[in-house]
Amino acid sequence: MTEFDLTSMADSKAQRLALTLLHMVVAALLIVAMRRQGHNYYVFLRFAVCGASIYIAYWWRRHGWFFSVVFGAVAILFNPFVQFVFSKATWSVIDFVSAIVFVLFSLVYFQLSGPLLGGSILCLFGVILVVHSVQDVLSAIRLASSGVNTMGTLLDVQEQIEDCDSCAGHIRRTYDVTYTFRTASGHSIEGFINVGYDPAESGEENVAIVYNPSNPSESRLAEARQSTIGGTVVIGFILTSVAVILCLFGVGVIRDAVKKSLLKA
Repeated sequence: MTEFDLTSMADSKAQRLALTLLHMVVAALLIVAMRRQGHNYYVFLRFAVCGASIYIAYWWRRHGWFFSVVFGAVAILFNPFVQFVFSKATWSVIDFVSAIVFVLFSLVYFQLSGPLLGGSILCLFGVILVVHSVQDVLSAIRLASSGVNTMGTLLDVQEQIEDCDSCAGHIRRTYDVTYTFRTASGHSIEGFINVGYDPAESGEENVAIVYNPSNPSESRLAEARQSTIGGTVVIGFILTSVAVILCLFGVGVIRDAVKKSLLKA
């Protein structure tokens, strides 16, 4: 097992401060990217995050392969050459998670939070991320396997224009759809989903809905079900993998902090 010896770093205070600032600057760029920006900003962001992640992954190799794996994964995800294409909503989640990773790793490295606190935060964040991802995937699987089909009514459709480096014209159109339907027992349910097509284009207000009879709040447009499930599973797998790595890293930090405390005692 890799030893996480964060308290015996030989770097000077200036080097540690510079690397900490690099983590923080990248985190700030990712937070800014969560709001809609111009195409050039996202091109710059890919190069900045990918380049910084490669450098940080190379530096962290001295202190454990878990560190390098995390930032290596971030570098691949944001690489500007073979680009991953997700919706704006998905990228916002990825940007936020990545920013948190940069901030937490910088705190642990600069020892501003202490090994125990830093490790505990990483474990907690990893667990929350795993639970959220697993819930999304299980919900999608339930709808695919035992969902009930019914007819619903469109309440509102809002077009969203998103930046997309690999799309024609560098934009992608998606639609935030609010709808309502009645369950077999007569209860009225309101739902929301983001899809890649305009369900109101035909002029019809009625749409096909699929919902979970055990939990009618789990629902989506029937036509979007398969593509949404596919995306949910892929994103869920990616986020769960990152979360597991964070948990293992956090456990390692806590373990070494406890061992050092016991030795001092």
